Amino acid sequence: MNMKNSLKLVMGCLIFSSISACTMRPLSLGMTKAEVSNTWGNATRVVDTPGGQRWEYSAAKEGSTNFLLDFNSANQLIAQRQGLVYENFGRILPEMSRSEVELLIGEAFWTVTYFGLPEQSNHLWRWTSGTTPMCFSVRFNKLTWTVIDSGWYPEIKPGPGGFGEPKRC
Repeated sequence: MNMKNSLKLVMGCLIFSSISACTMRPLSLGMTKAEVSNTWGNATRVVDTPGGQRWEYSAAKEGSTNFLLDFNSANQLIAQRQGLVYENFGRILPEMSRSEVELLIGEAFWTVTYFGLPEQSNHLWRWTSGTTPMCFSVRFNKLTWTVIDSGWYPEIKPGPGGFGEPKRC
């Protein structure tokens, strides 16, 4: 291995380890919002809940994690979990509201309305099953914002000679 490739490898490892260290530092239940913010930085999304707040830490668009942190009215961390897991996808049922879906798995990284189906909105999340990059899709009725259906499939990437942005989900 030449010096240039060695340097690329070392830099790649440093970047990967710094990203992992920043997003994966352990949290403890009972931590305050200020302590969590000092540890993980600003949340990508904050949602008020009946008992307090939900903070989302999403690695979207290119990531496959969406950590969901729940705080009580005393501003203490009472729950933390990864939203993008197979078990949560199975809990999403027809007629659920968009807000119920987002409380379960977090906000979608991409939303698209297909030509010819203006009354529907397809929301996509990236996740990983083992080592396989996957996509999870929920189709909503745009009039009621309720689930029509949902499903998952392997992420499709272009072969050699693909054009422009890689095809995602």
